[in-house]
Amino acid sequence: MSVLRTALDDAVEEGMMEFNPMMGKKLKQAKVELKSTRDEVDPFSWDERKAINDSAEGQFKWFVQFGFWSGMRISELIALRWDRIDWIHNTARVDQVLTQASKNYELPKTKHSIRDVELHGPALEALIKMKPYSFLEDGIIFKNPYCGKAWNGDSAVRKRFKNVLKKAGVRYRYPYQMRHTYASTALMEGEDIGFVGGQLGHEDEAVTFKHYNRYIKGNRSERGSKLEAAWAAQN
Repeated sequence: MSVLRTALDDAVEEGMMEFNPMMGKKLKQAKVELKSTRDEVDPFSWDERKAINDSAEGQFKWFVQFGFWSGMRISELIALRWDRIDWIHNTARVDQVLTQASKNYELPKTKHSIRDVELHGPALEALIKMKPYSFLEDGIIFKNPYCGKAWNGDSAVRKRFKNVLKKAGVRYRYPYQMRHTYASTALMEGEDIGFVGGQLGHEDEAVTFKHYNRYIKGNRSERGSKLEAAWAAQN
């Protein structure tokens, strides 16, 4: 089943199939008490981000940069449309998602996830770099560079991300860690916890504190400024 699932994943990424019918199918196994680490905060360091950026190519390079600097979930990134970008106020409207289990774009699961995300330096740069790839097409910003079609879930994203990390010599973590990296970096650099939680689509500051309290720096200043300054210092 593992071999078949991998082969079907390849077929999906190459555009030969729209959905992997083996997704979610598992062999019955003895119950093992293991704690999942998928949702644990395990951010990438500055050096790791640089290595990833240097190893990524083409439009996937800008997909990754936008992911690191917007704090969006993968399901939100692959559903983001050009008409949701406000170039006057530098925001991105998040109001739809695409998950591996669904074949159609859907509303986010919670009302707090529907939000306007403020875009700063590197995120805006990534969008500008993406214009030649998809700006005049069907509306979806980030597409699968292998087939030129919209991503049909996060499975193909994970595979391509894994290949980039392997090339960069970076320990593998799920692409979702880009979101955790954004949040932890912002808080370590002194960004307001309310601002960060709003960017992430959290219900309130308590949710943000629960996940990222060890990264919070007791400093409240102009929103976004320290995050941009930290990025600029690395370039």
